[in-house]
Formats: sequence, C-alpha cells, structure tokens
Amino acid sequence: METNFFQNIAALGTPGKWNITIATQDNINFVVSAHFTAPHGNDNAASLIPPLMFKNTAEVLGVAFFRDIAEPIKETAEVFNNMEAYKKGLELARQKSQEQRDKNKPQPTTAIKVTAPETEEEKLAKEEKKCAYEEAMKTVASYLPQMKYAEALQILPLTEDYPDKKIELTAKREELDKLVKLKEKSLFAFNS
Repeated sequence: METNFFQNIAALGTPGKWNITIATQDNINFVVSAHFTAPHGNDNAASLIPPLMFKNTAEVLGVAFFRDIAEPIKETAEVFNNMEAYKKGLELARQKSQEQRDKNKPQPTTAIKVTAPETEEEKLAKEEKKCAYEEAMKTVASYLPQMKYAEALQILPLTEDYPDKKIELTAKREELDKLVKLKEKSLFAFNS
C-alpha cells in the first residue's frame, strides 16, 4: 500500500514536531489528535496550545484531514514565530530599561549589605525542588498528545509548593480542566 501522508505534511510548509494519536473502537469511527510544535517552540507557553481533534470515519478523514489542519497549523507556526520575536524584543527592552535605571541611580556611599551565602544543603534542596518541578512538567507535557488530561492534572505541581510559578501552574491547571471536560464530552458523544 502506498500513501502520500508524508508528502502532505511536507506540503504544509511548516517544519516542526508532530504528535499524532489515532484511536478507534470499531474500525469505522476514528478519533485523531494532532499536536504540532514549531522548532523553536520550546518554552512553556507552547504547551498551552491544545491538539487538534477530529472524529469521523476513515473515508472522511482520508479526504478532509490535511485540508482541515492546513490553516490551524500555519496559524500555530505564526504564533510560535511571534512568541520568539516577542521574547527577543522583551529582553532587549529589559536591558535598555535596566541600563537607563542604572544610569539614573545615585551611586551608594553607605556600607554594603552582606548576605550570608547559601549552605550546601540549601543549594541541594533548591536544585532538587527545581528538578522535581521540571520533571513533573515534562511528564504533564508528554501526557497531552496521549489525551491523558486527568493523569496530567494529578501530577501537576501545586502552586503552594511553587509560588514563583503560580501564573504558569494556574494557567496549566485551567487548560487541563478544560481538556478533561472536552474529552468527557466527546467520549460521551462518541458513545451515544
């Protein structure tokens, strides 16, 4: 059997990483999840973009899948490009702002405040906490293409444990809650 699946992906003209999951219960109706990430979409904001979901027969999906994903994938690639440009511009603005504040700041003439250096235990505890957070977020991200949203919610770190990540964790929790509800709705509709 010959397929033009990969030629169709190449024809979209948007290089990136694809995670495609196909589920079927009766070999007639299929549920397809397609998650696209642009090459430079490695920041946490990229994980907020949910996968595209399709539910139909093999025949309909065979005809319409690439037609229906073309525009959303191009828009997604544009979002990633805009995020990259935004981050560069933001960093430049921060540098310029800091330079201006440093220029306008009066030079201190009083004693220098000395803080005690971190102990090895404190450094190790910080590093372990950081590693645990990063590992949990990687696992959460790996569950998204598999549509394991409830499992991802269970391992999502608590904002109380990571107050400096409160905005990111709150946004991720809201996203996962919506995806769980959407999945439950689609499974209910699929089983009806």
